[in-house]
Amino acid sequence: MSAAQLYGGTVTQTQTITRPQPNVLYGLTHDLDGNPVVREPKLLKVGIGCLKGPAIEVFLRDGKWTVRTGYERGKIKSFDCTDRQQAQHSYAALRKTAPDCPYPRKLNYFTFSRQAADGTMEPDWDAIEAHGDQPSEIDVVFFSDQPLDAAYAMWGSSELKCKGDGLNAERVCTMATNDEERQLAETARAAGSKYFPIIEGCYMRGCQYARETQQGQKTLAPMCKPHADLKFQLAKNLRVGGTAYFHTTGFRSISQLFSCLYRFRCLTGGGDPGRGFLVGIPFKFVLRQFRTNHNGQAGTAYGVALEFRAETIDALVKNMVEQGLKFRTAMLAPGRPAAVAASAGQRMLSAASIEEEPDVADADENEAATAAAIDQEFGADATGDLPVEEEPIEGDGSGSVAAAQDVATRKIADLKAKAGEPADPPEEEEPKGAEQTRATDPPAPRRPLALGRKS
Repeated sequence: MSAAQLYGGTVTQTQTITRPQPNVLYGLTHDLDGNPVVREPKLLKVGIGCLKGPAIEVFLRDGKWTVRTGYERGKIKSFDCTDRQQAQHSYAALRKTAPDCPYPRKLNYFTFSRQAADGTMEPDWDAIEAHGDQPSEIDVVFFSDQPLDAAYAMWGSSELKCKGDGLNAERVCTMATNDEERQLAETARAAGSKYFPIIEGCYMRGCQYARETQQGQKTLAPMCKPHADLKFQLAKNLRVGGTAYFHTTGFRSISQLFSCLYRFRCLTGGGDPGRGFLVGIPFKFVLRQFRTNHNGQAGTAYGVALEFRAETIDALVKNMVEQGLKFRTAMLAPGRPAAVAASAGQRMLSAASIEEEPDVADADENEAATAAAIDQEFGADATGDLPVEEEPIEGDGSGSVAAAQDVATRKIADLKAKAGEPADPPEEEEPKGAEQTRATDPPAPRRPLALGRKS
């Protein structure tokens, strides 16, 4: 049957008939360039505190399930349970009568929760049980080499109001305040967008929403603050098909997470973070306390970081680089899917990050739910980690770490050769005497190395 008979009408020799592709929905499963759009649902939330609302928490202590209610000193009650089933029944009953705490509370251990059918957060009993007594360290593995999603953002009670990188931003059209912004907003609406551009007017350029405000005698926190999501799998509670995540608005935590990931990529990339990788390497996600001094008042706060530990440099190379390469080799092996992580040509999106998704039917409902959760946890009454002065990343090109990077570079080149990928251009020859300098480096410390933590 000819094309003209199949589709009806007349087809000239210059026309090309393109049939629809099976299992491709442009704007939903694929972008207009044909790249898959992968949306990972957020299945499990890892936190370091309790949301404002019913003051109730559940954890393991000395191997026993414990349910605790209350937040004021002298009014906190703990209930020890004989097993998990009793703990679940006790939690359900006590939650109905637990006092409401008007602000989020920081804890000194990691919590595990998931979203219930009514939109509230409830304990994830499997994850709590898998990680034991009030954990301050958990084992995680990344399925993406870009696991940190961070931006300056301002959330309302029902939508994302503004999002930017510190210099430029996109703001919801209803927030246009002057003639120039209103013109930009009209142009954005005409193009089908709900956001208009803010050029050189974000956080670092004096944005009015990034400053504290006064309400009588009370100082209100800025409406815009940094937000970051770290996405990973729990090594002791894997849930492939979705992702566990940690959300923070803390200056210190975001800075530390970025710095840790940058350093790890430098190491696995032979000094070049653009060539480095994180997928498949087992890391420790750690919670550490630090002293604060806010408005003259001393206190204790908590921040998070990532670490990789090894007894020696040789062990670091073997455990960090080789385990990552082993995972990548398995993904590149013939007959195996190579799309576990955010590989080239894919967009990895979170189902809760509606500002990054195409305009689908339930986008407004999901965005409202996300905004409500952000507002509940990080509203005006909440305080994140205190701002700290960021320290520059030190170079990784000398001494024992450089030797580890050279080994990593050679292993990556071997992997690419096996996979049929082009090798990276050769680096300049090392100056004479470098090997002698390395040989005289001080011996590796006897205590375990913890990359990601300052000595």
